[in-house]
Amino acid sequence: MENMNLEEKKVLIVDDEAGIRRNLHFGLTQHGFSIDDAEDGLSALARIESSYHKGEPYSYVITDMVLPDINGLKLLEVIKSKYPTLPVIIITGYGTEVTADEVTARHGDGYLSKPFLADELADVLGKVVPPKMDAPQAVAEPALKTSVSAYAMIKVKEGGDVLGVFNKLYFMDNVLYCDAVRNSYDIVLLLNAATPAELENIIQTKIKTLADIDEVVYCPVAKPKLEAGIQDFINDYEKQKSLSPQGNKPKRVPYPLSAYVLIEVEKSRFNEI
Repeated sequence: MENMNLEEKKVLIVDDEAGIRRNLHFGLTQHGFSIDDAEDGLSALARIESSYHKGEPYSYVITDMVLPDINGLKLLEVIKSKYPTLPVIIITGYGTEVTADEVTARHGDGYLSKPFLADELADVLGKVVPPKMDAPQAVAEPALKTSVSAYAMIKVKEGGDVLGVFNKLYFMDNVLYCDAVRNSYDIVLLLNAATPAELENIIQTKIKTLADIDEVVYCPVAKPKLEAGIQDFINDYEKQKSLSPQGNKPKRVPYPLSAYVLIEVEKSRFNEI
């Protein structure tokens, strides 16, 4: 580590506890590291992005696993999806016997369980090769197609052919999910199309015209306007998951019962949710 110049030892510490950030800042400075810090994941991503734009990328990122806005493992995945050579060390006081394996599976470069000494962390950093300063390339990202979605709650006429209606809806274009439900409605759909007008046309010309349908309640999914940092994180994480092999595995449903919960959120609270 003594042969590494100061420029190559730039560290970003991500932890919501100011005391821990101060202690790590002081301890790692004694080992010759240059320290920046952030108290949440979105701020960290903004700092990392800015460092690359300035041509002064970080040599290491040290992040707590429990952050106020993003799980540290998800933050690790996003960082590695954009900057695969940037070393990321996970620290936590809530680890289990599988935490180290979870970090490794996400291509993390190290893991330390709190509490630990700054010397121990410096030793971990010393075993990790920082990226070359002349080649901080972000991973090429595929363009995401935009689309809109809506739910449709279907009520079949009394005595009508519920199974027949269900089968027609199930195999209809633009229907992502079709499920039979009980209580006020008989069928719930999740629709997807390129534009709101296209969705509305599907409702009016394809669904409402089906025989035996008594009522259709159309519920467009309004995408909230998120802060730039939050939206960037969502986009980056979705891109990373879409490229991940495990993202293609079908989900196992552990229980045979399911329910739909429709939640209305005040516009001013979207970012908190």
